[in-house]
Amino acid sequence: MDTKDIADGKILNSQMPTVALTAEDCFEIGRAAYNQYDYYHTIMWMQEARERVKKETGPMMIVEDILEYLAFSLYEQGNLKRALLLVDELYRM
Repeated sequence: MDTKDIADGKILNSQMPTVALTAEDCFEIGRAAYNQYDYYHTIMWMQEARERVKKETGPMMIVEDILEYLAFSLYEQGNLKRALLLVDELYRM
């Protein structure tokens, strides 16, 4: 399943009502993946957290934390160019 679909609460063949995840929920799932050295899923969930934090109102997550986990995970996956772009974005904040 797609990360966005899961975060939106769209579960295949589910008859139960679902609730969309918040940016913080996505961040915590990504952090759990990170703690298991699962950088592929960390990237997916941190990207979703980053998109959601832009749209949410109310208590905001610290975008810097999302970018930090995302940059390191990209680095660990060998995507140095994109990791460096995120580090540069962090530096400019």
